[in-house]
Amino acid sequence: LTDAVAVATTAVRLVTRTAVEESGVARDATLRTTQSIPIGTSFEGEVESSVPEGSSQDLAWRMALLAISAIGGNRTRGSGACVAEIRGEKRTSGQLLRELAGRIARGDWRQAPEDQPASRLGETNAGRRLADRPVVLRLVFQARSPICCPEIPDKTNVITTGFSIPASTIQGVLLNRIANRDAELASLLFDSPLFRAWPLHPCGAPAGQDRASLDELPTPIRVSLTHRAAKFSEPQGLQERHFFDEALETEPYEWTAAAGGVPLKAADGVLLRWKNGRVRLWKAAAMPHVVSSHGVHSDPETQGGRNLFTVDAMAPLIWKGLVVVPEDVAAILVAELERDPRVAIGKSRTVRGLGDLRAAVIDGIPDEWQIRTEHTVLVVQSPLLLPDQASPGRTAEEELAVLAQEWLERHGLPAPDKGTWASVGIRFGWNRHRAGLQRACRVIQPGSVIAFSRQLDESKLAAALRTDGLGLDGRERGFGAVSVHPGKAEGFYQAAPELRSIGSDAPGQLRDAVRLILEIRQSPAGRLPSPSQIRAVQQRLVKSDKEQTLKYLENQTKRTSPIWFTWEPIHSQVAQLLNGYSKPIASRALEILADMAIVDQKGGDRR
Repeated sequence: LTDAVAVATTAVRLVTRTAVEESGVARDATLRTTQSIPIGTSFEGEVESSVPEGSSQDLAWRMALLAISAIGGNRTRGSGACVAEIRGEKRTSGQLLRELAGRIARGDWRQAPEDQPASRLGETNAGRRLADRPVVLRLVFQARSPICCPEIPDKTNVITTGFSIPASTIQGVLLNRIANRDAELASLLFDSPLFRAWPLHPCGAPAGQDRASLDELPTPIRVSLTHRAAKFSEPQGLQERHFFDEALETEPYEWTAAAGGVPLKAADGVLLRWKNGRVRLWKAAAMPHVVSSHGVHSDPETQGGRNLFTVDAMAPLIWKGLVVVPEDVAAILVAELERDPRVAIGKSRTVRGLGDLRAAVIDGIPDEWQIRTEHTVLVVQSPLLLPDQASPGRTAEEELAVLAQEWLERHGLPAPDKGTWASVGIRFGWNRHRAGLQRACRVIQPGSVIAFSRQLDESKLAAALRTDGLGLDGRERGFGAVSVHPGKAEGFYQAAPELRSIGSDAPGQLRDAVRLILEIRQSPAGRLPSPSQIRAVQQRLVKSDKEQTLKYLENQTKRTSPIWFTWEPIHSQVAQLLNGYSKPIASRALEILADMAIVDQKGGDRR
């Protein structure tokens, strides 16, 4: 199921209720206000089903959907009454029920067997052996609903996603797709040492991007522990000196000599590299999320029978990654995903994780494995499995150096002589097939770095990455994936925002005020005060008069340097807004400016 979204932009209304005593007097402390959707609002969504049309299961879900008469809260108080329709369906819920009941009475309600294709999608070697030649596939996942892939399993009622889709999840999706048509082939693929996956990282494109432009998407690589960026920009904008990567630089980072007084901070996220060589940093904190909550009634595990769950999921984006499979399986996967690209990924797949997954064979060396820097730097993309017992006195960096040296020696490559940067953690997960937790294990965390003082042989390195994972054999859980550092970022990536627009029928003064707000947002300094700072001005305008608000704005010039730093480029324009427009118009314009500041914090495109 996808979310049912309002067909047109609509306002909300407030409904206020109170309980009444038998005497007709309002009961104390029962006044409450609920935000509601106005009558007449239409919502549209999609239901995807694999059962044959006209089967009993198909009749059942159609009947259930058409039988919905109210949604949302306060249904016992008259709220939420609705009518559900299925496009193209002429039968009523009662007619569907009678037809289904008749089938049950006759005993033929079970789903008729679907016409199955041949039990094997492709010819394999004699004795059902897979090909010995590994092939690299490019995977592109275009989401149509929020994606929730928690990095660590948790049984609490607050579920938080990671920004990447784990390699083990990708393996499961591909195996299930093949197993639905050829279980024996799926088993052979699972056991094959040539079956290895990389995590899918967000590459920044909006979910609405058409397929023709997918080739223009940047290549995402998870940022290293050594990559740092300016905490905030200077008036002239970000420059090369506002980014630093110790693994790429020849001199160590001097904490006491921050460029222009702008501190550099480590930030998780991905480095995006375009074909023209441009590299941008997309910080995890700037990636768009969708946070939703829902209540569970009659929950047997909680006192009182009620429970509230909150889910933090990634907004619908496009993710890119790699998978290595035997040559014969590659052709099967490409054809199968071309035939039906629809998949569901992550947690709560009945309502989240829907999207299209496509695969294409890569000729030559993938972008993730190409050496773009003066000396080679490898970045860990998925956990690397370590021995269960730690070596006494060995640091995380030394553990990573040992794993790297063993792997490099196997492929005739030199040891990492520039250094390693690493963090160690514990990883475990759920296994629904074995009904329980997977064994916890020690791993090198993603983002760890292996650096060399010179360039490695690119062909040898690509061959090693194609045939062998780094670390102990954790292939079944998606461990061991490594990529090549794409180079130091030269700016931040900002995703395109969806801003509320002011219609052409808005009052002329408001249109003029919004034009001024847009000019403020396009400040050459490239920054805005925080939403709370802007709303502080707006609230003073609402609660007092213009004179007090202008006085408060003027006081910002006397605040500490970081505060005045954010106000300085737009101070005179905000004063112009307050002086030139009425209180309601200026207040509304400041609200819009605060909304724009929120978009900027989340990585919005300033265009």
